[in-house]
Amino acid sequence: MTVVTVVDDQHGPTAFVDNLVVGAFTALEAGASGTLHLSNAGTSAWCGPDKVIGARGNLGADRVQPGTTDKFALPARRPPNSVLESVRLDDLGLAPLSDYHRSLQRAVEQLRSRS
Repeated sequence: MTVVTVVDDQHGPTAFVDNLVVGAFTALEAGASGTLHLSNAGTSAWCGPDKVIGARGNLGADRVQPGTTDKFALPARRPPNSVLESVRLDDLGLAPLSDYHRSLQRAVEQLRSRS
């Protein structure tokens, strides 16, 4: 059984591609330009969603192990809290992307249907 170690001491936003695509096109249609931070609402340690996918997706929760940043060779130092705000979404009159838990549940359901 393959086990992966995922950083558990850094917290940040989670982003699902299907939500990002819709959010990016919506922002472009609203006239957005420049830098725009898009991510799903809600934050987590990086290991959190991976453990949920392992457990609920019938892959085995024990296949995802938490690790600390100092155990990984990273090209740049990472802040323990990289939560950003999407203030520009408000300025553009756009709704934030949905809470990541819904997209995570959808991903889990897709995994279950494959097994």
